[in-house]
This record gives sequence, C-alpha cells and structure tokens, in this order.
Amino acid sequence: MKNRLLSINVHYSPRSFGGATIVAEEVNKLLKTKHDWDVCVITTDQNKALLPYQVSRYRTKGISVVSINLPNSLYPDEALQHIKLANIIEQVADIFMPDVVHMHAIQTMGVEFIHRLKSKGIPCVATLHDCWWICERQFMINRHGKYCFQEILEKNVCMHCVDDSSFLDVRWDTLRSMAENLDILLFPSEFHKGVHLINGFDTSKCHVNKNGVRFPEGDIERVKSPKVRFGFIGGPGYIKGGELIQEVFENLEGDYELKLVNAAQNVGASWENDFKKLLKNKKVKLIDAYDQDTMDDFFANIDILLFPSQWKESFGLTVREAMVRDVFVISTKSGGTIEDMRDGENAMVIPLSSDPVYLQEAVEQCLQKNWNTYTNAYKNEIKSYEDQAAELNGFFAGLINKNELIEA
Repeated sequence: MKNRLLSINVHYSPRSFGGATIVAEEVNKLLKTKHDWDVCVITTDQNKALLPYQVSRYRTKGISVVSINLPNSLYPDEALQHIKLANIIEQVADIFMPDVVHMHAIQTMGVEFIHRLKSKGIPCVATLHDCWWICERQFMINRHGKYCFQEILEKNVCMHCVDDSSFLDVRWDTLRSMAENLDILLFPSEFHKGVHLINGFDTSKCHVNKNGVRFPEGDIERVKSPKVRFGFIGGPGYIKGGELIQEVFENLEGDYELKLVNAAQNVGASWENDFKKLLKNKKVKLIDAYDQDTMDDFFANIDILLFPSQWKESFGLTVREAMVRDVFVISTKSGGTIEDMRDGENAMVIPLSSDPVYLQEAVEQCLQKNWNTYTNAYKNEIKSYEDQAAELNGFFAGLINKNELIEA
C-alpha cells in the first residue's frame, strides 16, 4: 500500500503564483512518480462566483487537488486560527488518512488545522519559504516598503510596523507554540534556517531542504550576440531593485540590450506603464512573461541576469534557474540568494544598497567582456527538484518509521 502525503499550500496549479507554489508542484509530482507516494493537495481560492468555503475538486499534473474558496476578508484573530477552514481540512484528512502532512506557504489558512491533525497523531512537516511564522508582514518588509534588517526580532520594534500592536503578542505566542508542535521544520537555505534559529526555533527540528530548480533537458543552444544582453524579471518598484535598474539603464552607454520580463502578465496585468520612462531607451525591451516550460528560451537569449534585490531572501529561485543555464548573475548580498554563487566566477555579488553606484560599476564591468563562450563551472553543485524530492522522501520515511516504532 502506498504511503499518503497531504500537501498544503495557499496556491496551486492552475493558480501557480510565487516560488513556494512552483516548488510544491514540482516536488509533489516527483514524490508521486519517483517515490510512489499517493499525494493529495489542499489549496485555496478567492473566486467571486463561488460561495465562501465552497469546496471544489480537480486534478492537475496528475495530482488530486481540493480547493477551498475563501472569503474576501477576515479579522486578524479569525485568520490566525481560521476555524472554518480547519473544519474542512480535518474532514479531508479523515477521508484521505495521510501518513504525513507537508505544509508550504499557509498564510490566510490559519493554524488551527495543525492542532487538529496533530491531535490525530499525524506527523506534520512545514517548509518555511518566507518569514510568515515570525513576521506579521511575512517578508520582514516594513510599512515603508524597506527591509527592516532586524536579526533577533523585537516586539517593541515590530509594534510600529503592524496595523494592530495589541494583536502582536497573540500572533507571536500562537505561532511559536504551533511551530513547537511540528515534527520537522524545513528551510530552503542555510541563511533562512539561521534567521529562525536566532529567533528561538528548536535546533533539533530545523533542517535545510534546499529548493531545487528545473534543469534544462539536454544542452541549451545559447544564442550568440555581439551585444551584451541583460535580463531583469523583478518588475518596477524598490524591493526587487526595479528603481535601481531604471536609474542605471536610463542613460547607460554601450553595446548592450536589456530585456525586462513583463511578469505581471501572470496575474492579468502589465508593467508597460511602470517602465514607460525606461522604455524610451531603444536598447531596452519589454518582453512577454515566461513559465517553467518556456524559460529555456528566455535564458538562452540573455548573458547576465540582474538581481539587485533590496531585501534578504530565503532562497532565490530565478538566480539558480539562470546559473544552471550558463547565465552569469549580478546580485546584491541578499540572504539565501547568494549561497550557490562564487563571486567573480559565476556571479558578481554587490552590496545590498539602494545606491546605484554598485550596480552601475558591475554592469559597466560586464560590458567590457565577451559572454559568448561563458559557462558556469559550478552549475552541477545546484540542487535539482529530483534532489530535493529525494531528500524530502527521506524525511517523511523517517517520520513514518518513528511512528511505527511508537505504535509497536
């Protein structure tokens, strides 16, 4: 009989939004096909055509999915526990009878369901893709849109950043207590694990399960060009470095091309107006969004990926997708993003700063080189989704064996 995995994530195909969702979809597919798990997914939606908490079932990529339609808004204390959602998840668990539950991003889903599942003796694992468990704003981005740079989070600092400071203690205590009840806490990078350890998470439960990336199928025939071709997918605004891109490239001289990926198309929007001023530079092009199935073509037509992030990220999926396709990267020193980079060899790591001088200097240095023969000598050190799924399978199997020993 197959082992059963209940996977929980706030989004799921065909609503594939965010890196955590892509990771969940990829590893679930491999756990099913390569490691013989029976996988069921619980996800959410906000479809105005459906009633609140209406349940839909469908299959995608060979996986059975239960989607729960959420109301447009909840009070913070309701959202933190989310009793109505917990009732449904408990019912699904009673029918599916999972051997292990694996949570990815669960913002808006609350934590009462964890208590219900643990009370049934089901091992529960969480991958912490972001800072939701310790930061009410999820990414440690303050109300001014800047990274807060706290290491050990202090309530007297956080209280100035949230909407209701009186709720801060409740949320803090509830999530810390729930995290202590989880069997395993997984992190996509050593950096992100360290952020949580320094904030009091149980060392014995915390492990790195580095995110994988999809490697190209076979060798990519890179398109050669006399120009240096830069790519940027972060969009406009401060936090992903869009403002720096505009400052550096608006009047940059040299034989180059900058391709801005219009990733807003993935949610039915466009960044054309946001980049209107920059697009006056004839060397700058706005190109259509790509997905997991079309990204090879995008990376085959750029030489350097620009990643001037202005916050400390937990992983950095895009930079690794670039590096395994022999694309050089310019990145700020932004947390887990740089862990697979060799500064000066497969990347240039610049200070995490809003001063454009660092990005300008890196770009100008890259303009002096011919990139047509560049390859990343370290790309095979980057984990694939197959590597990640195999490691997850080991964690899950260990929990099942432990449970069997306890029952015996």
